[in-house]
Amino acid sequence: MLWASTALALVSTPPAGASQTMQYWDGGNTTPNGVVDGGSGNWANGSTNWTNGDGTMSQPWLGWTGVFQGAFGTISVVGTQSFDTLRFLTDAYHINSGNLPSTRHRARPAQSLSMTASQP
Repeated sequence: MLWASTALALVSTPPAGASQTMQYWDGGNTTPNGVVDGGSGNWANGSTNWTNGDGTMSQPWLGWTGVFQGAFGTISVVGTQSFDTLRFLTDAYHINSGNLPSTRHRARPAQSLSMTASQP
């Protein structure tokens, strides 16, 4: 288990000229409500619990930059969800189950992840 502080970022550098799509974890919300709620939920292929910065659009995970803010919670990763960057702006998120391989760190094998983002 990894213990990390607020504003933890699991970051890699995108290739030159590449742009990243920022998506915000909206927990169990699968329809837009104008707020990035955060909180607990399942991170699964096709699930629309990711939103834009103002919470007005729900969409499936696109694999770039995931921002976790709002209410903390437990996120159960279902299957494999690749990412470039994960940013935690709220303490005490728990991410477990599944696999979270970084798309930019291909030298590392995919592995199960269990971590908690919290203040030391």
